[in-house]
Amino acid sequence: MATLDPRDARIAEQDARIAELGARLRITSRNASKPPSSDPLGTPPRKSKPTGRRPRGQPGHNDRKRELLPPDRVGEVVEVPALERCACCTGPLLRLQEVPPTQVHQVVELPRIVPEVKQYELHAGWCADCDAWRCAPLPQGVPEGNFGPRLTGFIALCTGRFRLSERLVQELVEDVLSVELWLGSVSNLEQAVSSALAAPVDKARAYVQTQPAVHQDETGW
Repeated sequence: MATLDPRDARIAEQDARIAELGARLRITSRNASKPPSSDPLGTPPRKSKPTGRRPRGQPGHNDRKRELLPPDRVGEVVEVPALERCACCTGPLLRLQEVPPTQVHQVVELPRIVPEVKQYELHAGWCADCDAWRCAPLPQGVPEGNFGPRLTGFIALCTGRFRLSERLVQELVEDVLSVELWLGSVSNLEQAVSSALAAPVDKARAYVQTQPAVHQDETGW
């Protein structure tokens, strides 16, 4: 039985490896269930087939308008009196006995954000036995740091869920919330939230691993 020369075997092995790598390079989001972000440079974008329909709303499509918020969500009602004269012909507007139509216009606005600052003054007493001053401890639930749980959670939301950089979060908190924040404080607050969520995350992970299906794809998420 003839045996391959070591050099021929080496070449055949390299050819098989090259063919395997070439096949991997040809796998893109267009022919496999991969996200477009994983495509190599130069991959043409996926083009949708023309449908022949014009863009935007199609004939027969029901317009969707913003629904008015219920009265319990309205903080202030401003009554705007009717005009004395018509805006078109400047003729006088009559006051009839029937109820005139009223147009409701709602404006949603952010309130002026002012940080809530609480100052805790810890009074001290003299201990004759210890020959030292003893300060009162912080009340229960008051964090030892300088930032409360809502602000801490907001910062963790920005860096975790919305994937903002620490520097962008620092600028956002200072520009929008008017809270001066050191860049290192953002990292420290992230670590504090991670430590607080470690036990619930471990519990959720253990639960998912025991389920027959997790309904997850092969993306990085």
